[in-house]
Amino acid sequence: EANGSWQGLQATSMPAAVPGQDPEKDRLVNAVKSFQREGEMHRELWWNFCETQLGGVRDPSRHDVSLLRQFLAANGVPENFGEPYVPGLDPVKDHFVNRVKQYQKGGEQNREIWATFCGHKRDPARHDTSTLQQFCEAYGVP
Repeated sequence: EANGSWQGLQATSMPAAVPGQDPEKDRLVNAVKSFQREGEMHRELWWNFCETQLGGVRDPSRHDVSLLRQFLAANGVPENFGEPYVPGLDPVKDHFVNRVKQYQKGGEQNREIWATFCGHKRDPARHDTSTLQQFCEAYGVP
């Protein structure tokens, strides 16, 4: 009677959302997934949140917007984290991306300094504005 063993159990999450039906939720799900791709520590933060707050369900698309927001806010993750960079939408970020790219063109040593600073994400456009600004200030990038 395998079916009987499931009776009385309540679902701990919602059915997975169909992408595109709720753009706000899609954005938050993408932010959580991108956050997890940052590394093992990030993934473990999400898994721990799932175990303690979400009944162990790790698929972000199975949770409502308020819970996704709660996780992102608690970990200092912007809600647009992981969204592709679109030049022209943020002139301040564009400015810093261009400064770092020009700096890298200055030679192999500059590329190595940037690589050491940025880790596995070498494309300056994949970093937030504050990280780019911090690099420019720390290394005197014109």
